Amino acid sequence: MREGILTPSRMSPRIRVDVVIDTSGSISDRGLAEALAEVVKLTRTITSVDQVRVIAADDDEGTVQKFRRRELVEITGRGGTDMRKPIRHAASLKPAADVILVITDGYTPWPDEPLAVECIAVILPNGADYLVPDWMRRVVMN
Repeated sequence: MREGILTPSRMSPRIRVDVVIDTSGSISDRGLAEALAEVVKLTRTITSVDQVRVIAADDDEGTVQKFRRRELVEITGRGGTDMRKPIRHAASLKPAADVILVITDGYTPWPDEPLAVECIAVILPNGADYLVPDWMRRVVMN
């Protein structure tokens, strides 16, 4: 490092991420495994795993879990699908996240308007990204 210059190799992203995982009945066990694998990949790019919170939910608020290890994420739900409640729950948490990722098949009602926190829909393979509202960014997994 030259004096006064911070090179990219000496920096790590310091962002707080909330991940809402759709655990409704339409999500297969494979889909849940893919969702958790994405969370693991995410934690490898963030300096502190403590900066990632997971909410596993179907049509309720879900329970906030600090991400420690994939095996420790409690999967609840497996009923109907409505991601509006867990998304709003994530948006209300303190300290606030920099971004909320919603990992889902896309077959869900979505909030009608943008939230105060950036929200990105991560659509599982064979999901319905066309149902994601225009105000949200979207990523389609292959």
